[in-house]
Amino acid sequence: GSTTSTITISPLNGFNQTVSFTATGLPSGASASFNPTTVTGSGTTTMTITTSSTTPSGTSSVTVTGTGTEELSHNATYSLTVTGAPSFSMGVTPSSVSVAQGGKGTYTATVTAVNGFSGTVTLAASGLPTGATAAFSPTTISGSGSSTMTVTVASTTATGSSTITVKGTSGSLSASGTATLVVTAAAQPDFSISVSPSSNSVVQGGKATYTATISALNGFTGTVTLTATGLPTGATAAYSPTTVSGSGTSTLTITTTTSTPIASSTITVTGTSGTLTHSTTTTLVVTSATSGAKTVAINFVGTGTAMAATETAGVVAV
Repeated sequence: GSTTSTITISPLNGFNQTVSFTATGLPSGASASFNPTTVTGSGTTTMTITTSSTTPSGTSSVTVTGTGTEELSHNATYSLTVTGAPSFSMGVTPSSVSVAQGGKGTYTATVTAVNGFSGTVTLAASGLPTGATAAFSPTTISGSGSSTMTVTVASTTATGSSTITVKGTSGSLSASGTATLVVTAAAQPDFSISVSPSSNSVVQGGKATYTATISALNGFTGTVTLTATGLPTGATAAYSPTTVSGSGTSTLTITTTTSTPIASSTITVTGTSGTLTHSTTTTLVVTSATSGAKTVAINFVGTGTAMAATETAGVVAV
């Protein structure tokens, strides 16, 4: 940049020499010029001080010397304050974001004005992995402000870490900030399985029913085939329906025989879809078919036969 000052020559006692000018004490990279270069007798000259991009900021005391043709000289001091050129800085937060394949992640790009910068900064991102794209909202920032950067990752983008460089450009000025993008493997479609109730009782020769529930995870749409293991001797299991697509339920009916042992058994309910397999358990309690029953023997006498003295007619309560 540059600045101008007026240097005035005032004659004393009939002074009429030609005065030339010099300036000392200028900071590095700065220069001074005078127009006109000389003044005779009385008059003014304009001093222009020009700084370069490398001139350090700060305040300097500049000495302006006027020297007459007969070696008569006088000095005046001038305070020069150099400020940094208008510019801006860039920042990106957070420093790292993890995104699953096929997903999206967001960052905040912040532009901070320096030394009165008021230009328009255009944002761009580089260093993205193959298949990933970045979009800014807004796409430009005037002066100071922030923009949301959304990084979209393709399902085919390789897993791993990448350093993303966010660059802001305004004319010949530019500034950058970096952040890390971590691409993780996409969650695979899957399912979970549960069964209720957690325990059921049945008498020998009877049936017990349960509900098996399939819950889809991560968009699972496959067909799950159900099986049951751990059944006691003589017991069989049947599902209705035998398969579940995506999410749904199936009724498990366990049928026992009169010879099925009286005991408690842990039944494992398993769902299988391709290479995916999940299991859960429930309990089957088999009780005796005669448990709690009482046997009563009644002898009847035939018609015309008198009852014995020890026999009594009446109602038997069980």
